[in-house]
Amino acid sequence: MIVKNGLAVCALGADLSLASPVRYWRWQWQRLSFTLASVRGTPMTNPRLNPTTSELPRELVELSERIAGLEPSQRNELEPLVQRVIESTRRRQRIMHLVQEALSQLRLDMKYLVFDLEATRRERDALRERTDED
Repeated sequence: MIVKNGLAVCALGADLSLASPVRYWRWQWQRLSFTLASVRGTPMTNPRLNPTTSELPRELVELSERIAGLEPSQRNELEPLVQRVIESTRRRQRIMHLVQEALSQLRLDMKYLVFDLEATRRERDALRERTDED
């Protein structure tokens, strides 16, 4: 940690003053909100986030198979409904995945903040001891 103009600065040059974590978390929240908003209604292009049939609930797969075996008139009536349910299930899975990633990042960031806080306290205590000795 480097001190510039009385503020602690990490190696990347980020300001670690008291207001900085607030700005950082506000930015993280805005980024997550934007990501979740952009997921709605967008086609799934990321293969990593594209759930396969095996990731769909078993009941939904069975329902889809049974509808495929119906007469064409009944199938044409039910298929769009099942497709909407499948799409919403996949969208929920993608959103859940995004939220899990965001929580993982939040946990890691909290560990970094706690480490930085402990280091800052140690530095403060060491500085107080030196000033008390003089």
